[in-house]
Amino acid sequence: RFFTAIFLLFQGQYLTVEQLALDFEYVINEVIRNDASWSKQFCSFSDYDIVILEVCPETNQVIINIGLLLLAFPSPDEEGQLRPKTYHTSLKVAWDLNTGIFVTVSVGDLTEVKGQTSGSVWSSYRKSCVDMVMKWLVPESSGRYVNRMTNEALHKGIFCLVKVSL
Repeated sequence: RFFTAIFLLFQGQYLTVEQLALDFEYVINEVIRNDASWSKQFCSFSDYDIVILEVCPETNQVIINIGLLLLAFPSPDEEGQLRPKTYHTSLKVAWDLNTGIFVTVSVGDLTEVKGQTSGSVWSSYRKSCVDMVMKWLVPESSGRYVNRMTNEALHKGIFCLVKVSL
């Protein structure tokens, strides 16, 4: 799946259209390879889900949470286990729409999937994303707030449409 962002930039009487795409599978592999403490245990991922946590029109950054179901070998301190197990985790990345570059914000720990259905894993993942966004909506100070997708950006001369293409 690719994440596609389409921008309509109004500059006076002129309209500029820009489009950027982000390959999630590439992002997942790069973040695991470069930033996950458990990268040496990693075998493969079997499924993932994407939640857009924040779109900031001032900085043109998109904060994306990627939930993963993956196969990995148990940690080296677990004796006697030579086969990979199923785990879930999440990766947070910030995608700079000005440059097209993404950076890792955080990498979650591996949590073993024991007797859970994939549906219950995804339900729990989505709930944690909603909880995180709701926490951000209640600012601790006037300096921290979330720009929700409204027509606010339109009044500033920028309009951003974000869609996920399958």
